[in-house]
Amino acid sequence: AFCAHCIVGGERLLVPDATQDERFFDNPLVRGAPGVRFYAGIPLRSIDGLALGSLCVLDTVPRQLSANQLDLLGDAAQLANREITRREATLRVRTTTESSLAAGLAALERQVEQRTRELSHAHTQLQTLTDHLPAMIGYFDPELRYRFVNEAYRVAVGKASRDIISHSLAETFGPGKAHEIERHVKRAMRRRKRVSFEMPLAFPDGTMHYGAVTLIPDIIEDRIVGFHSIVHDITERRTREHATRLEARRDTLTGLPNRRAVQERLPRAMASADRRGGVLELLFLDLDGFKQVNDTLGHDQGDLLLKEMARRLRAAVPGAELVARLSGDEFVVIARDDTGHVQGETLARQILADIAAPMQLAGHRVQVHASLGIAVYRAGSGTSPTHLLRAADMAMYEAKRAGRNQYRISPEIR
Repeated sequence: AFCAHCIVGGERLLVPDATQDERFFDNPLVRGAPGVRFYAGIPLRSIDGLALGSLCVLDTVPRQLSANQLDLLGDAAQLANREITRREATLRVRTTTESSLAAGLAALERQVEQRTRELSHAHTQLQTLTDHLPAMIGYFDPELRYRFVNEAYRVAVGKASRDIISHSLAETFGPGKAHEIERHVKRAMRRRKRVSFEMPLAFPDGTMHYGAVTLIPDIIEDRIVGFHSIVHDITERRTREHATRLEARRDTLTGLPNRRAVQERLPRAMASADRRGGVLELLFLDLDGFKQVNDTLGHDQGDLLLKEMARRLRAAVPGAELVARLSGDEFVVIARDDTGHVQGETLARQILADIAAPMQLAGHRVQVHASLGIAVYRAGSGTSPTHLLRAADMAMYEAKRAGRNQYRISPEIR
């Protein structure tokens, strides 16, 4: 759609921010992968003026090109048009008669000489243009040896051009990283079209970055002659996504993992117990007296109490697999013992004692207790995470009915 607008318009097309452009804001390439934000294109035409396509530059972040960059883009488009006309001229030469062959060959020789000079100039122009782009841009041949890299590529690899050009992927990145890239190269060869993937990149300064890589097969006359490589640094995006994932699994008040984290971690902990043997103990506790604190001292003081209880829980079971707040005044502890010894009762007594220690809130001496239920999972028992959690919950209510400040072990799963 971007290039179509450029070709139909017949002149240079600049889109600084596609999300703000009414022509493109709902384009699938903008709304989804690869998330195009910036586009700059110039139409390419044949000798007879037929619109063939466009020379374009895209990016996943909005940007404004300087006058110098616009000139470079224009120069690159002129070079591309010259290449098109050269190829057209070459084809026309092939159709000449025998009588004009000598003249055509002479003209072709002059064109080759001119083209050689132009290519040298074009390479310089291309190098200058790509060196000012934030993406890593490279080109390697079918033997996976580099033929071109820009400045961002050289910075990321930490090597000069002479130490990259004509060297293989393995020589540039090391065997491990090269093997990872080669898998995607083979995928691009099979599909005969671009492939995209993400991979970690260790920069020379020791920092770890993440790159969104696009490999584009260079196909001439139905033969793959090389691969264009474009890598965008997505480290900031990955960091934001990771922070968002963590935030979605964290209780904002206490800082403990939340219910969603329990739902994800409990099945993994049970699967680990199945593989390694031993037992997994789930402790489900509910505070006794929390509602009274909320009603008499207010929700702010109630929040302080919950934070203190969370701190005490973490301190009471430092080796636990997980300490989490389910909701309200309900907490869960997942403890694992690979030796097969059941430690739940010892942990329960420690937790009940720590929870019952008095504290000061708004000048008042406050003491709460807890009712605690224990469910034990043994490797290979086949109990589901939902069943295990329900069993611990029911045991907690049994402790609460027995007088509170007590613990009970689920009779279903022991």
